[in-house]
Amino acid sequence: MKKQFLFLLLFSVGLFSSIHAQKQHRISHEKFKALKIAFITDELDLTVKEAEQFWPIYNKHHVAYKKISRLLERGIKKQVDELGGIENISDSDALKIVEKIIALKKKKAMIQERLFPDLQHVISAKKIIKLTKAERDFRHQIFKEYRRRGPKKKEAN
Repeated sequence: MKKQFLFLLLFSVGLFSSIHAQKQHRISHEKFKALKIAFITDELDLTVKEAEQFWPIYNKHHVAYKKISRLLERGIKKQVDELGGIENISDSDALKIVEKIIALKKKKAMIQERLFPDLQHVISAKKIIKLTKAERDFRHQIFKEYRRRGPKKKEAN
């Protein structure tokens, strides 16, 4: 099982290399998700049975968490833009937006808070701690790879 995930991880690194050769520096959502699954599964050393139970729970929480994150990022920006920008909104509208931000951040915290008890039925508390580290390490690895590639520079004629 671990060899399969190691192969998948090495294959994913190969994808990064082939993508690097392309003009576009972005990877598809599906490839990103596959990289994340392989990385986390390997870091947690999930058995087949654990993985079958773990991923539906994790994905359910992750989808809800990302939905709230999008509302915070795009929804709030859109609302501010519709009101004429930060400099032009009234204090009462600004207060409503701040209250909305607080409510959305509380929802995100509640989703995160429910994830760990739901996962405790599937994996050990040690693996839950490893999960938080694996998520952070994966993000760092992705950012490191992005920085390594650097911004696309135009060649002078």
